[in-house]
Amino acid sequence: TRFDPKVFQLGFVALETADIERTKDHYLKTIGMTETARGDDGASYLSVGYNHHDLVLRPAKQKALLHLGYQLKPHIPVADFMRQVRDLALPATIKTDSQPGISELVEVEAPGANVIQFYNAAEAPAPGFSKNGIAPLRLGPGAVMSSAGDKLIRFYRDFLGFFPTDDIGQLALFFTCNRDHHVVNILNVPESRVHHIAFQLRDNAHHSVAADALRAAAAKTLWGPSPRGGPQS
Repeated sequence: TRFDPKVFQLGFVALETADIERTKDHYLKTIGMTETARGDDGASYLSVGYNHHDLVLRPAKQKALLHLGYQLKPHIPVADFMRQVRDLALPATIKTDSQPGISELVEVEAPGANVIQFYNAAEAPAPGFSKNGIAPLRLGPGAVMSSAGDKLIRFYRDFLGFFPTDDIGQLALFFTCNRDHHVVNILNVPESRVHHIAFQLRDNAHHSVAADALRAAAAKTLWGPSPRGGPQS
């Protein structure tokens, strides 16, 4: 099968949080992101350093995955993409100026009530890479848990054209739409939420620096470099 996905990168992740000030403080000071805009709904738009935003935080009663955003290939207009999605009998709506930095996008309710936004172009004001905290280079892959994992996998693989690169016992499957090992990780489990999001560090040596920054901020580390140089859980 020819590798020709409809999208070429994960653009942003939007999360709901019950404590937006504390969550935003973590991403600004510990991760090292920059706030580029605020929404009328209290949402905060954060950039790693180049894009208008890589992460959206919106206040809510409980934490949850709001949506993922993928950038369509330039030759696929938003309107054409919406028609293709509707041919799958999935809800899809074009939104204009629904968020800063993106003038038009199509919002899709993928299987398992997973909301995904697709867009052609986004502003890249390049606010600059922070010198605070971890200061990653870019947003990395995202991992999503879904009770409709099989259907969501078919949506990514058969419709969007993502390529499977790896799996963990058929429970967690890894897919890519570019040269990265994986752009999204789908976990086929009986609950639906975000499992984690990742950020790319400068290099392998920066893992220890990142671990120190997390430790100083009292952030719990589940996996990282040990004092002897090897990984630890």
